[in-house]
Amino acid sequence: MCQDLNLQLNVGTLTALLGANGMGKSSLLRVMAGLQKPLSGEIWLASQPLGSYALIEKAKLISIVNTEKPQANRLTVAELVALGRYPHTNWAGQHTAQDQKQIEQAIALMQLQDLSHRLVTTLSDGQLQKTLLARALAQDGQLILLDEPTAHLDLPNKAQIWKLLQQIAQKEQKTIVVATHDVEFAVDVTNSLWLLHNGKLEVCKPTEIKQSELFQQIFGSQYLRFDDQTNKFFLV
Repeated sequence: MCQDLNLQLNVGTLTALLGANGMGKSSLLRVMAGLQKPLSGEIWLASQPLGSYALIEKAKLISIVNTEKPQANRLTVAELVALGRYPHTNWAGQHTAQDQKQIEQAIALMQLQDLSHRLVTTLSDGQLQKTLLARALAQDGQLILLDEPTAHLDLPNKAQIWKLLQQIAQKEQKTIVVATHDVEFAVDVTNSLWLLHNGKLEVCKPTEIKQSELFQQIFGSQYLRFDDQTNKFFLV
């Protein structure tokens, strides 16, 4: 895990957290979400220490999608997305008109209207991932943390998810952090790259990867070369 981090995220930005397996990407997301205590220091959200928020208030501000598939065998897409409104509902769990509006908007943003009545168990991996993202959007947190949201997806679905995340960050003014191995997509569409390697974390813009020695250390190998002119990988 990294030490002595000093990081800042701005509203309306999409950030990629990059690094090899086992470097602590998921742990860092959990710390940012308040699910795991930092070894030292503090995380601030909306000008307030994260630890000062009650659980229900944190749930209103932060949405997280991890790598585990939900236990939602009997739920439809719309019902799973609606669970994102839980932090906002009353003691009886009733949805207001505003809740229903948020649910419908999230389904529309992820282009799931035609699947809203389908059981979650009938979805492809790509459709399920979009549904989980829609649930996070329905939650309407300012900060959205995603752990490998495009893992196991084919290229068209990966591209669609990345473009949707870019649009959501810009149009909905959400702050999104994505832990990912999709380096080429991340370089193409994000505002910032967090490069994690051997306990160090370097922040750079996609246009600055030529100057980042850490970027080459993380992804270069005797079999693989990253061409910073085309932002593509080649076998060597």
